[in-house]
Amino acid sequence: MYKNSITVPIHNGIHTRIAAMIVHKVAELKSKYGVNLYIRNLSSKEPLAISMLALISLKIREDEIIEISCKEDSINGQKSVIDLCNFITKDMATNNSVLSKIDDIIEENTIAYEQIVENIPVGILVIDIDGYITVMNDYALKIIDKKANDVIGRYVKDILPTTDLTNIVLSKKRKVGETQYINNRLVITSKSPIFSNNKVIGALGVFQAVDELKDIVKKLEESEEELNYYKEELKRHTELVSSFDSIIGCSSSLKDCLIIAQKASQSTSTVLIRGESGTGKEVIAKAIHNNSIRKDMPFVRVNCAAIPENLLESELFGYEKGAFTGAIKSKPGKFNIANGGTIFLDEIGDMPLSMQVKLLRVLQEREFESVGGLTTQTVDVRIIAATNRNLEKMIEQNNFREDLYYRLNVISIMLPPLRQRKEDINLLAEHFIHKISNKLNKSVSGIDNKSLIHLQEYHWPGNIRELENIIERAINMCDDTIITEKDLPFYIVNTSPERSSLINLKNGELHPLEYYEKEIIALAMKKYKSYNKAGKALGITHRTVALKCKKYNINIESI
Repeated sequence: MYKNSITVPIHNGIHTRIAAMIVHKVAELKSKYGVNLYIRNLSSKEPLAISMLALISLKIREDEIIEISCKEDSINGQKSVIDLCNFITKDMATNNSVLSKIDDIIEENTIAYEQIVENIPVGILVIDIDGYITVMNDYALKIIDKKANDVIGRYVKDILPTTDLTNIVLSKKRKVGETQYINNRLVITSKSPIFSNNKVIGALGVFQAVDELKDIVKKLEESEEELNYYKEELKRHTELVSSFDSIIGCSSSLKDCLIIAQKASQSTSTVLIRGESGTGKEVIAKAIHNNSIRKDMPFVRVNCAAIPENLLESELFGYEKGAFTGAIKSKPGKFNIANGGTIFLDEIGDMPLSMQVKLLRVLQEREFESVGGLTTQTVDVRIIAATNRNLEKMIEQNNFREDLYYRLNVISIMLPPLRQRKEDINLLAEHFIHKISNKLNKSVSGIDNKSLIHLQEYHWPGNIRELENIIERAINMCDDTIITEKDLPFYIVNTSPERSSLINLKNGELHPLEYYEKEIIALAMKKYKSYNKAGKALGITHRTVALKCKKYNINIESI
């Protein structure tokens, strides 16, 4: 065996163009002397037969010492080694400014390629035509528990006895999706020959551990769950978002709420939106989110009253596979999905006490455990809660935690019911007419004054949601382009005007208290026809109602 060491004087080292020129020179020398040449750098234990794969894999840099060798200890072997050394140190070292710029570009691409190969999360193994390893990335080295110096230049079966990568060179055919054991780990592998000018120059093997694929499958399943959730939310919210181009209303009470909401949107503090059902609490919550720095992140809605108590925890925090019967796969919770964004907890007053404790922890620590999970998960979520319940009264009755109430009630927004902002009814009616007419493909364009007066006089227990439903009903009933009285429900048209005062005066003077008590009891009995129902409406016992009826000679049968 004859060998000789040289220092590489080439700018940017032996990159693709230089490697191609060296390989071409080696082919000339083999034809002239009949000798195979090998190359090794100081970090390699074994020399590699000189080829494009070998030269690129060694990553030889400028001023690096390399060893050129041949297995024959003969005159021709010595001449072949010396000729190649002179070619590299003298002929290749000649500086050419144009080629130097090309070399810089090649070097940049080589560095990018190397970083991709090293950081890709699958094992990559490359052998030359003789079966010697030229490339093995970090993932592959980790699987076999070896260092690069221990494998580069070694025969592949000495490192991986179970591999058939050398057969790929001979058969010139790909193999995809096969399994094998590497260092006692089951992997899925694909193998393919490497061609240059229709000639096989080596083979490539790509593999990944099955246990890691299970984690990927789990993440894909979670991503699928999130995607399905977003699809449902998009479908549900498209109509909601389009129902208000902006929040409609000019009343001072609404404007006061919007000012608070606008300030809340610039903060990350918890918001509690209060108001009767149908007043637009979710619309305000969505507006706060859309005006915040989290607007590009998820807005996740949870109706605490609509989810059974035994399912609420898994819905909020997710669950792990096998956590309970039927949990055939893990599922992320709403807090996971809302991470980085906003979670809207609607009907928070209906949340059971057992869940209130766990929600309090999320508010305080921003962490939780999924059902059946062993690790603590941390989230960055902005919480907006809403309720139509009297939380203060619930605290007195021990139905709502006082500490949770104070955690939620940082920024409080009290939405007024529609009966307290009747100046907005006309604007809302016009908006709903335009929106619903387009949806139903009807030509209804307005509402007459008499119908508007009826809408103004109605007390609206269902608030804005009820108004929208009534307008939709009227548009369906309408045979013309204008909504009239005949298109409105009977109970709207027959609403009597509200009195300016709850108390009747006689010549400007008050009646005795018993007069008003008798009138109230009589009205209650006329409406409810039972002592029990009348008592509940008036806030007194049924026995008290019965005694008052006897006192004022109110006959339940004659009312």
